[in-house]
Amino acid sequence: MAHHTTSTDPTRAAAPARAAQSPLDGGKGRLRRTVRTLARRTIPLLVVAAAWAAISRLATIDPLFLPSPGLVWNAFTDMAPLLPGAIAYSMGTLLTGFAAGCAAAILLGLAMAYSKIIRYSIEGLVDALRPVPVFALIPLFMLWLGIGRPPQVLLVAFGCFVIVVVSTSEAIRNVPAIFMNAASTLGASRARVYRTVVVPAITPQILGGVRAAGSAAFGLEVAAELIGAQDGLGHMMITNQLYLRTEGILVAIAVFTLLALILDAIIRFAGGRLVRWSGRGPA
Repeated sequence: MAHHTTSTDPTRAAAPARAAQSPLDGGKGRLRRTVRTLARRTIPLLVVAAAWAAISRLATIDPLFLPSPGLVWNAFTDMAPLLPGAIAYSMGTLLTGFAAGCAAAILLGLAMAYSKIIRYSIEGLVDALRPVPVFALIPLFMLWLGIGRPPQVLLVAFGCFVIVVVSTSEAIRNVPAIFMNAASTLGASRARVYRTVVVPAITPQILGGVRAAGSAAFGLEVAAELIGAQDGLGHMMITNQLYLRTEGILVAIAVFTLLALILDAIIRFAGGRLVRWSGRGPA
């Protein structure tokens, strides 16, 4: 008499369940996560905006200290024709200084990671640069380069350089020696250890420094436009301050904030693509 056996293979048992899943389930899950993320980020802003509107409407506060949302919107419409040129000037200065400072810091950091001689000769200088107040260098840059765009770019570049090179130096110190010793024991050459162990180990922290430098670059840019700028968002803020137009200052701050968020998102996306092996993702 033949006996019929029932398969208990978990792969076969799970197959119908997988087949029953719709190809759109993954897309719906991503959509739900995106909606939740947007809600977490926008709801607090909406609450603050509602409170701001209520306070400005119900309380008798001088618009010099707290202009209403309507006044800010009117200021935005008045400033709108001037904003493209101001944004182009400010972002040109900011991105030039940011790129130059980060590139110099990363190249120096990679050289420090490769050569102990370079590292030991440069580390003292890096530690000396750490406590330097960047804004205090504005009069010095003006003496060296006069007024205009060159000292502005130099200020942004120097500030970004200090942030990235310090984070790179700390990343190099934190590379576990056991990783390099293990690679050397297995026969890896010095160049291979550097390429396959040291550089991947320090890259995430370098990207963190670049992201911090991107945020700091906007504050540096505002300070840099104090050096005789005749255009830009920082100059626009100074002009509104002279005429006691608080709403105009808030418009410039809002534009700066939006631009900073965009730059930060770009750095996060690019960094996530660069270190996909670490499991961080673009976030």
